Amino acid sequence: MDKEEKNTIGNESSMDADELLKDLDEEDDDEEYSESANGVGAPSLARMLSVSADSLAGMPTVRDLQPVPAVAIKSKAELATDADTLAKEATESADKLAKEMQDSADKLLKEPALNLDRVLDDNNRNSIRPFVSTNKSSSALSGERIAVPDKSEGAYGSFPAVSSVPPANSSPSATAVPPAPPAAAAADDNQGRATLPPPPPMPMASMVSKARILRDGEQAYTPEQLKDMLAGGKNDEAPDLAALKVGDNGWYNQIFNEDYLRTIPKSEPRQTRREARFIIDRLGLEPGARVLDLACGTGRHAIELARKGYDMVGLDLSMVMLKRALADAQNAKQIIKFIHGDMQKLSFKAIFDAIYCVQTSFGYFDDLRNFRVLQGVYRALKPNGVFLIETINRDFLVDELPLRLWWKGKDCKLLEEIDLEHTTGILRVKRSFVFDDSSRAPWEQNINIRLYTSHELRALLMRAGFSVAELSGDYSLPGAFFGATSPRIIYVAEKLIN
Repeated sequence: MDKEEKNTIGNESSMDADELLKDLDEEDDDEEYSESANGVGAPSLARMLSVSADSLAGMPTVRDLQPVPAVAIKSKAELATDADTLAKEATESADKLAKEMQDSADKLLKEPALNLDRVLDDNNRNSIRPFVSTNKSSSALSGERIAVPDKSEGAYGSFPAVSSVPPANSSPSATAVPPAPPAAAAADDNQGRATLPPPPPMPMASMVSKARILRDGEQAYTPEQLKDMLAGGKNDEAPDLAALKVGDNGWYNQIFNEDYLRTIPKSEPRQTRREARFIIDRLGLEPGARVLDLACGTGRHAIELARKGYDMVGLDLSMVMLKRALADAQNAKQIIKFIHGDMQKLSFKAIFDAIYCVQTSFGYFDDLRNFRVLQGVYRALKPNGVFLIETINRDFLVDELPLRLWWKGKDCKLLEEIDLEHTTGILRVKRSFVFDDSSRAPWEQNINIRLYTSHELRALLMRAGFSVAELSGDYSLPGAFFGATSPRIIYVAEKLIN
């Protein structure tokens, strides 16, 4: 591009600038005119550019401006910490509010309670109440008090209504005067309030119900008969115990045979004497008293008590065991009456001074039938007779179960598998015999015994009518029971007759 072309372009640019400034000046004149005419106008570019030096000197510089703080972006961990802090503050505020409410409630509870009878009495006695007339022109009634009849008049019957405002067409002199309160209610107490008369007695005829006609199959009972039928009565049918009936295979009818005698450990005479001494001391009887050994087995305790001078009777269901007991009694030169019978069917009526049942001979049946056994024992005792019962302590045995062990009997070996059925409290024992005589095949026995805790057996005794006197946990510690650490439950119960 030569010099002439540059000059031409420069002149055109200069002309364009001059024309632009001219156009701006014309617009500025128009805006000034508009501003002067209307008093309102937007600042023009020329006015904005015409800034004095003084004005520029007064404007703040960049150095004078305060720096704008940067916004910090928090991480997820910091946001989670802030959320935990807010939650903790909210929990503290809620706890503080709950404590304030609890303190307020405690404060209210500590305040003296209102006398409800006094409040009700005050409400009933308030027969004089303030009345403010709704008729502003009736100055005679405004602010005065009128008498309201007491509702006790007529024994809660109807009473005349009292108009608080006289009719518009009636004169004050014609206004009905309220009836005077009854004389009984006119007497005031110390606080100036009327005293209510006592309410009339209710007619007795309305309180006596008529006898209901019995339907077919119904039977009426006297209060005495109902008392005997309830739990603990002499005619208690124990329907709740019947609901807990379990299967019974009659194992006790077959198990006590000749092979069972092989499994009985040989008892030391010293052990038998110690147990017999415990029974005598707990029963507290003098020699000569008639005593029943219930489920006597081979009769080793009955023979020892017979030696001490007691009139002994032994009862058992197994003839095998009774024959062995009779033979041992004859060898000991002791006279003992042995009876072949079932403990579920005791028919004795108040003939024994004491009865005992030991060596876990109780619990062969379900709860209802075990209860029936206790009822039979109660009937067989004389008034003020004593009953001693001993069983395995369920709580002592349960920690050792299930149990499996081998042991040697007479001419045989036995495997016992023992476990407790927790839903019924029945101890299941499976015995497997292996005889030394190889000609005999091995065979099994199954024993089912209902084990009781101390409180279960106590409740059963009391329901049968007994008064429980003592609980022991072993023959060596009379009168002491240590819960699950005691191997036995030994109760002494009495048949008390008032």
